[in-house]
Amino acid sequence: MGADRAYFVRIAPPPNATSAAGGRAGLGGDGGHRRRRRRRIHIPVGFLVVVLVGAWFVWAQVQEGGARGQIQHAIDDARGAVQRASTDPGLRRAADYFNAQYAREGRYEQMSDTDLRDAAGADWGVGVTVLWCNDNAMVLQSMTGAGSLSRLLLNGSSLGDVLGEHACPVDFSNPLPWRFPGSKQPRSLLTG
Repeated sequence: MGADRAYFVRIAPPPNATSAAGGRAGLGGDGGHRRRRRRRIHIPVGFLVVVLVGAWFVWAQVQEGGARGQIQHAIDDARGAVQRASTDPGLRRAADYFNAQYAREGRYEQMSDTDLRDAAGADWGVGVTVLWCNDNAMVLQSMTGAGSLSRLLLNGSSLGDVLGEHACPVDFSNPLPWRFPGSKQPRSLLTG
């Protein structure tokens, strides 16, 4: 019973034996194939931050106003974004209404409080104060989350916003505290 059956056992060579594929002995348990490890380049985060700050500082120094001017510019831009986000939408509607009036008639019309309340299309609400300066200029005032805001309308366009309640400028060629776009006046106001 079973004595006449033969069986065979195949013995594999040990892991450090010579491999037929590579012909190299003793290279490990993977049949003679060695994996190369990739070296990762490790740059410390602190070093990277210092390099980036240094590069920004060099760039800022060659800009107008230097690094200090660039920092102030960034602060002013952030304030402007916050201010524009909290601006009364009625102020924008009032500016659009009066600038459209200027486009139609070539001037800003001086209106009484009753005329302002009853004007067709004047849906800017009760929070906007209108100061007529002359046929070519008006100041609109409104309350925002950061306090009061004044917008100058000049020759059919909005010149910009400044914080606080400001009356009509004395000199319309240099309408401080507002400034003309692209002028070299200090960046102490918000653009609208």
